[in-house]
Amino acid sequence: MSEVELREVSKSFGEVRAVDRVSLHVKPGEFVSLLGPSGCGKTTTLRLIAGFERVTRGRIFIGGEDVTIKPSYQRNIGMVFQHYALFPHMTVRENVAFGLRMRRVPRPEAARRVAEVLDLLRLSGLEHRYQHQLSGGQQQRVALARALVIKPQILLLDEPLSNLDAKLREEMRVELRQVQRRVGITTVFVTHDQEEALSMSDRIAVMNRGRIIQYGTPLDIYERPAHSFVAGFIGQSNLLWGEVVGQENGLARVRVASGLDVMARPDQHVSSGSRVLVVVRQSRVKVGREGRPGAVNSFAARLEFATYLGEAVQYLCRAGELRLVATATADADAPLLEPGAPITVSWRPDDCLVLPE
Repeated sequence: MSEVELREVSKSFGEVRAVDRVSLHVKPGEFVSLLGPSGCGKTTTLRLIAGFERVTRGRIFIGGEDVTIKPSYQRNIGMVFQHYALFPHMTVRENVAFGLRMRRVPRPEAARRVAEVLDLLRLSGLEHRYQHQLSGGQQQRVALARALVIKPQILLLDEPLSNLDAKLREEMRVELRQVQRRVGITTVFVTHDQEEALSMSDRIAVMNRGRIIQYGTPLDIYERPAHSFVAGFIGQSNLLWGEVVGQENGLARVRVASGLDVMARPDQHVSSGSRVLVVVRQSRVKVGREGRPGAVNSFAARLEFATYLGEAVQYLCRAGELRLVATATADADAPLLEPGAPITVSWRPDDCLVLPE
C-alpha cells in the first residue's frame, strides 16, 4: 500500500487555473473521494496524479517518491475511466491481460494473475465474451479487473459508476468498496454524486473553483461543514443568512428574513452584529398543523407545495419572506398536508449550524 501526496499543486490552461494550490494527503489503503460540481478541478487533479497532465506548479509524491515529472507509464497506477475504455475487439480475458502483455509478464504468471482477478470480481465464466455481450455492471468490473491485475501502487477512479442505472449504481458502490478493502489498495475516486462519496469514502475532499474547500471524514463533511459552499453542496439544507442580535444561555439569536429570530447553538464564538449563515438540514425541520410545545424555533407558515418521494415527503413552506424545505418520513396511514394549509415549522437550536459570513 502506498500513500499519495500533493503539495501546493496548480494546473493552468492558458489564463484558466483549473487546479489552484491543492495540497492533499491520502494515507496507505485509504479510499478518498474528490467531490464537487462540474468544472471544480477534480478530474484535472486526478489526471495530474495519473501523469496525464503536467503540473504547472507544486509536487506530487506516490509511495514517498517524487513523480512530478515522471510520465504516466512509469508511475505504476491503475486507472478506471468513466467510459471504461475497453477494447471492443478483445475478449474479457484479453482486455484484462492487456497491461500484463505490455509489461512482458511471462505467460504462466499472467494467466495466474488474470484468473485470480477474474475470480475476485465475479467474472469467471465470462472470459470469452466481448464488450457488446456484457452488461454495464460487467463492463465496469472488467475495467476494474484490468486496472488491478497489474498490481498498481494506487487506484484512480474517474466517475466509473456514472453510466449505470440507479439500482445498479447502488449495487456497484458496495461491490467496489468491498473489493477495495479486500485488496487494500490506496484509492482516489472522482465523483459529483455526494451520496456516492458519503457512502464509500474514508475521507472526502470537497472542491470548488480548483481548490479543496474542506477535507475530512464523511461525518465531518456532513455534520460539520466548515464553509458555506460545503453546507449548501452536501446534503439538503436550508441556508439562512442573518445577523447576530444577542446571546442567551449559550445560544445566539440570529435575525433572518422577515425579521424572524432564530436561536442557534454555535460551535464557536460569534459576536453581536456579525453576519452569519445558519444551516438547518431539511430532515431536522418538523412540519405540522400545530407547533411543538416549548419549541424555541417555531414559526407560523403556509404550505406551498408537497412532493411525495416514496419513502419521504418533501414540503416547501413559507414563513413571511422566509422559504423553508422540510423532509419527513412518509406515513401511509396519514394523509399528506394540502398546499395552502396553515402550518407550523419548528426545529431545535442544536439542529442549527452557525458559520461566519
